[in-house]
Amino acid sequence: DWKDWCPSGNSKTVTIDGAEYKIFQLDHTGPDIHGGSSTFKQYFSVRQSKRTSGHITVSDHFKAWAQQGWGIGNLYEVALNAEGWQSSGVADVTELDVYTDPSKAGQGQTQQGQGQQGQTQQGQGQQGQTQQGQGQQGQTQQGTTASGKVLKVGNGNPNQHKDVSDGFSYEIWLDRTGGNGSMTLGKGATFKAEWNCSVNAGNFLARRGLDFGSKKKATDYEYIGMDYKATYQQTGSFNGGGNSRLCVYGWFENKGAAGNPPLVEYYIIEDWKDWCPSGNSKTVTIDGAEYKIFQLDHTGPDIHGGSSTFKQYFSVRQSKRTSGHITVSDHFKAWAQQGWGIGNLYEVALNAEGWQSSGIADVTELDVYTYKKGQTDPGTTNPEISTPAESDGKFFSDDFNSGAGDWSARGNATVAVDNNNAADGKSSLAVTNRSQDWNGAGLSLSTNTYIPGQSYSFNGAVMQNAESSTKFKLSLEYVDASGTKNYDEIGSTTAKKGEWVKIGSDSYTIPSGASDLLLYIETEGSTPDFYFDSVSSAKGGTAAKIDLSSAKVDGSSSSSVETTAPVTTTAPVTTTSAPATTTTTKAPETAKASLIGDVNESGRVDVSDAVMLARLVAEDSSVKISGVGKLNADTNKNGTPDKDDIILILKYVAKIISEF
Repeated sequence: DWKDWCPSGNSKTVTIDGAEYKIFQLDHTGPDIHGGSSTFKQYFSVRQSKRTSGHITVSDHFKAWAQQGWGIGNLYEVALNAEGWQSSGVADVTELDVYTDPSKAGQGQTQQGQGQQGQTQQGQGQQGQTQQGQGQQGQTQQGTTASGKVLKVGNGNPNQHKDVSDGFSYEIWLDRTGGNGSMTLGKGATFKAEWNCSVNAGNFLARRGLDFGSKKKATDYEYIGMDYKATYQQTGSFNGGGNSRLCVYGWFENKGAAGNPPLVEYYIIEDWKDWCPSGNSKTVTIDGAEYKIFQLDHTGPDIHGGSSTFKQYFSVRQSKRTSGHITVSDHFKAWAQQGWGIGNLYEVALNAEGWQSSGIADVTELDVYTYKKGQTDPGTTNPEISTPAESDGKFFSDDFNSGAGDWSARGNATVAVDNNNAADGKSSLAVTNRSQDWNGAGLSLSTNTYIPGQSYSFNGAVMQNAESSTKFKLSLEYVDASGTKNYDEIGSTTAKKGEWVKIGSDSYTIPSGASDLLLYIETEGSTPDFYFDSVSSAKGGTAAKIDLSSAKVDGSSSSSVETTAPVTTTAPVTTTSAPATTTTTKAPETAKASLIGDVNESGRVDVSDAVMLARLVAEDSSVKISGVGKLNADTNKNGTPDKDDIILILKYVAKIISEF
């Protein structure tokens, strides 16, 4: 089924399952399953009598395509898909089964869920109790940890996964020195961690709890408690030098915190194997148990994405255990009473960590909360979720004048602060030594702030000084509800050599069900060094104010800075007005066409140009096409963009014609 428009091409009609389908293939350039952008084939079967229910023999479509001589590769997936382009809608799939047993076809019973078990699976949370996972209900969340999403690190998998699920933050991390591990998410905050890092300098951690967002001082929280129950064992060690621990873990953020406190990684260690940190300590009593408290200096990876020297605060329980209650806030107060600097609270999590070891930690009960149980819940655990963290209404704003912040390299690249090039200030982020176009700079986003289904603005400025022009893309990497990694373009633009240009979107919707969010900047088709600056995010509909009038290139003011911000996004093209101090303006409609067929001025001709033109012809008042775009749209050169031009663009995309 489809609405308003459907792909088409040079087709042949075949009959499958008693219905006629038109089959054809197209060439397409865009994101692929390998994490980059490339040109690949698209195979289509389009049913000539639309419907929204029924049986499909998917394998017969594969066979029909093969009979045309089309190349058939190894099967990656078979899925029912709801897809929208520049639209809004709802698809409610109430029955679905995919199976490889031909005897099931035509039995008149749709299996909902596991399809090959002969039993309808209706999902979780509808059998009488919904798991709320926020930790304020005075009830410890319990559940089998083996029934949830499995996250893996090492052995070709990413070395980190971080997001929020069931209301609790989680992170699994592996040093790049070797080994592997996994984290299985259970109900509420529960999880199971397994690691095999019995190698030299192998380091693994898996943790789950609450993300506090570094919004206020840790000791300003009147009460933070944790209840937990776990089974924990170490199963291996590298040359007898391995160790591991079960602990409360988190960070105190120094950036933006009053009083210039240090950056702190903290541990409240409940149990450990083979070795435990120690230092010049003092003994305190918390929750009726003795803890030795001390601090150390440490150099290593930090929460800003780099490596630095920072403080580590420790509370080590003198009678080890694997279950119980911890008044976390009392440890913060005990450290503060020693005169140790306390920054803004980043997180509170139960952590399983291994060093040069292998082991298992199965956390079957876990709750983290911000009020004393038995009292009235004063509000949500994190009432500031989806509230801008900065006074100007922005969730973040990075000008790189004080460092790279939380930005880090994506892929094979180097990121560093550069003082000779800047869009709106004194510095920018230089992205160099790139080997592929998708290599760039990335920033992890929390779904506590960036809630799937809600809209946000993402904007910045880019510049390259290495080639005549470069196409840039600001994109979002995320994992969908099925566990598949996806790559979605937020906005794109083309930057001429030595010119700062704006990039982004004033309204981008985080995909539904998305987790492990990573905002990143990349190029398309080339790998020049480039500079990124004035990056910010706010609520959807917030226009970015980036002043490029004083931008500099190689230490000098740029004489040809583009200020009209020709930002191309998946939504209609929009531009900002040129400041009064500049004479650069958007091309008037009397200008020459730049690329015939390129209606949205993306630099290439594809299906999106036909869609945009179709909306214009249908008198869709929300579509915005520039004067140059309208000239590009007039493919038959009759003076008016019309339906005939739509057909010509589609024929060009389908390679039925080679020129206009």
